[in-house]
Amino acid sequence: MRRSSSLQAALSPAKTASSTVTATPVAEEVVQEQVHKLVVRHTPLQIFVCDEESHFYSQVLEKLLLRNCRDTRARIIEFGAGDGTPVINALLRGASGGCNFGDSMVHGYELNPKAAAVATRNAADMGVAHQYKVHNSCFFKGAATTDATWLIANPPYIPAEDDNILMPALHGGEDGANLTRDLMTLGFENMVLLLSAYSNPVETIEHARRQGYRVTDFMVTPLPFGYYSSEPKVRKWIEGMKEEGKAYFSRNTYLLAGALLQLPARMDEDDNDDVAPSTPPPAGNIVPTPLRIRRASREEGYKGRRPAVPCSAIADDLTDELIAVMTALK
Repeated sequence: MRRSSSLQAALSPAKTASSTVTATPVAEEVVQEQVHKLVVRHTPLQIFVCDEESHFYSQVLEKLLLRNCRDTRARIIEFGAGDGTPVINALLRGASGGCNFGDSMVHGYELNPKAAAVATRNAADMGVAHQYKVHNSCFFKGAATTDATWLIANPPYIPAEDDNILMPALHGGEDGANLTRDLMTLGFENMVLLLSAYSNPVETIEHARRQGYRVTDFMVTPLPFGYYSSEPKVRKWIEGMKEEGKAYFSRNTYLLAGALLQLPARMDEDDNDDVAPSTPPPAGNIVPTPLRIRRASREEGYKGRRPAVPCSAIADDLTDELIAVMTALK
């Protein structure tokens, strides 16, 4: 029963957020005007381009990162900044919605020099350079010395037998999840990651569980196969993975999830906070639909109160529920 209701929510357009939206219409118009100023001057073969996916990633960061990170001096590290628009848009929308990011700082790492330059310019143009710094250097070297407690990423998840594809940097290994699993072994207290249903999602989520992580919140959206995943070589490989039970999709649609994964110590710290977190507003009137927002929509969870069941039990349930949703399309 739960699986069918969750899948229905995932595939249905989100309802218009009216009175529950905290930002004023004027503020929203200002944000839209600012976002539209982010002019893209590159081709899909130079820098990753997928407006739908970037917009969803931005929503995920706003809902799962900005509204759950209570430390106003948090240090956040990003794997693969791209052109920077997802983080920049999340910062702009978070500010307009009353999210206090304070003196927190996002350090993005991007190996593509053109992408790093575009991201740096975009951050400066949008007035968020004091909160978002992009480094044209190796993420793993930066991660080895960082004091960040949050990791965010839309990691490469294109599966293929080798990286001889349209954009080699998007190759995520034979099952598309090698880099994602590598990120899960770094030990960050909190991670916000995008996970694809055609990139061996079950093994990837179970790998996170073996590392001690629990899915404490997630959002999911249906997406069409795009420019990179529709390359004949790639699509044929994904079809083969489906036969092996490692890829889940229906015709030309797959599910993309944004998941908040936390280590139990951090989860307990959140639940022992003296101030109960407020329920964030719904996603709005666009397709990406949040299925869970910090347990507020669970019947047995809190509704302005403390959780009625232990945090670990809730987290385990969300982990299993994410697996159920990600494998629902056949």
